[in-house]
Amino acid sequence: MLKKNIWKRNIIVLSIILSVILIATLFLIFNFILKANQIAFREEEIPVLDTEKINGFLEKIK
Repeated sequence: MLKKNIWKRNIIVLSIILSVILIATLFLIFNFILKANQIAFREEEIPVLDTEKINGFLEKIK
């Protein structure tokens, strides 16, 4: 009887530990996906070459 209770308790503790690990892993994956989306869809201006400034600079050099 005592052995059966110990096995039951061990199985319960193991399942709790595994579920915590699973939840933590899912949270990390979800967080990583959100971070990747923030980087991919960042609302920043893309720097564009200003051709007028470049041409003016080239004229000054000549």
